[in-house]
Amino acid sequence: MLSHAVKIDSNKANDVVAEAKSILVDANELCQQKFQNADVLGNAIEEALRLLRKEWYEEVTPEEVAAIKAAMVSGSRGIATPSVTGGIA
Repeated sequence: MLSHAVKIDSNKANDVVAEAKSILVDANELCQQKFQNADVLGNAIEEALRLLRKEWYEEVTPEEVAAIKAAMVSGSRGIATPSVTGGIA
């Protein structure tokens, strides 16, 4: 999973998202000029803006991961696999 491979700088990510939103808003305004396929491009821009407004990944602490793993293996319906138990089956 990418989230484990890359350390995310949330301030930098917020800056990049803000810049992307600004560029997309400007592009959407250009679509009002009604050039060929402007409506299709405008729809794609609206979808991109919608996706940028959604909540996104925040780093999960080791304690949270441990709690999730413990919940997955506990109880009568729990599972015990090396991937869940950290290599101990």
